[in-house]
Amino acid sequence: MNGCYIIPMKILWVGTVWPEPDATAAGSRTIRLLEACQEAGYEVRFVSPCQENPHQIALEKRGIRTARLLPNDSAFDSYLAEYQPSIVCFDRFIIEEQFSWRVREHLPEALRVLDTVDLHSLRRERQRAVLAGESSDSLTLTDDTLRELAAIYRSDLSLIISDAEVALLQERYEVPNSLLEVTSFFYPEPAPFRAWDEREHVVFIGNGLHAPNVDAIRLLKRTLWPTIRVALAERGVPNAELHVYGAYLPQEISQFDNRKEGFRVMGKAEDVYETLQRYRCNLAPLRFGAGLKGKVSDGWMVGTPCVATSVAAEGMTDGERFGGTIEDRMDHYPQRVAALYTEQSTWNEAQARGRDVLTALFSHATNAPLFQERLARLAREGIALRERNIVGSLLWYHGLRSTEYFSRWIESKGQRSQQ
Repeated sequence: MNGCYIIPMKILWVGTVWPEPDATAAGSRTIRLLEACQEAGYEVRFVSPCQENPHQIALEKRGIRTARLLPNDSAFDSYLAEYQPSIVCFDRFIIEEQFSWRVREHLPEALRVLDTVDLHSLRRERQRAVLAGESSDSLTLTDDTLRELAAIYRSDLSLIISDAEVALLQERYEVPNSLLEVTSFFYPEPAPFRAWDEREHVVFIGNGLHAPNVDAIRLLKRTLWPTIRVALAERGVPNAELHVYGAYLPQEISQFDNRKEGFRVMGKAEDVYETLQRYRCNLAPLRFGAGLKGKVSDGWMVGTPCVATSVAAEGMTDGERFGGTIEDRMDHYPQRVAALYTEQSTWNEAQARGRDVLTALFSHATNAPLFQERLARLAREGIALRERNIVGSLLWYHGLRSTEYFSRWIESKGQRSQQ
């Protein structure tokens, strides 16, 4: 290179928590995004206000330097000045609110990316509607929605997990396409699957800190599993069990464990793929939620078809195919499970469709290069795009100043208390 030293592009990822790929689909996706950045030649660092834990150490082992930095502390400003990242990515809109103004002030040329993970405001509003007995389609413009939209407009680019959520942002809220990029899951090519006759029982998997999962487990315990078990018995499977897995399951869920009822609460799955491949049928009776459902696609990765609601299947079809069955009527759900469990030809077809959708929508070989190219295009065109983002400029001028001044007040108050 004629003695010339090329400074690598630097990315700083500001996370809500240290990603846990073995506990949440969001954590696994974040790890894949970080790896894709490293593969593209970026130097990557990850900071978070979260307490240090083993997941932070795991990032260090991947060659990603980490630091714990709090939102109302000028230590973050010093870190920016030392590292000089060219791109800063905020994990969820709350992190963007807390840290983006500092990036804008101290590194105005740095490009700001928001990873929405899923549209949190959509999930929360669907939860409110379902628990209030309203249609999940009757969404209102809540404070969370306005905050999340504002964060999207303030950012140079927002990573959106599915085409369904991009369509919502464009059609309902008229967000320009130039601010959005679909960035979903990154799966390798699946290994050969375990056969139908080598599997037994039914599985549900989901992190206990996620409200849609806890709601679904309650629904299974109180309503669905007893009728599913009857439907399976009528088809010659009298001893089927439902095994519930998940990290951080609350005590209420742990107490659901009942061997006599065939309802087993197994706790955290140490190896998600090894666990899911043992089961014949995967359940996802989610009544609310947003984004993509890793519980469904993880099952497809090991050939386990799913009976899902339309919320669980959102963004997870190619318009025609789904690796299992989609059913929203709870009185029909048990028979759907029984049919998929006992009809080998139906099961084989569902397994094949799941593999096809996984390859079509969530392949690492396809999605990682698309993400890398979008980052490269952002580096080339980001500042010009920012100048055309008039709504974002208005929000910076009027809106986030209050967050900045409140943060400065907290920092100043903390400094006085230490004197």
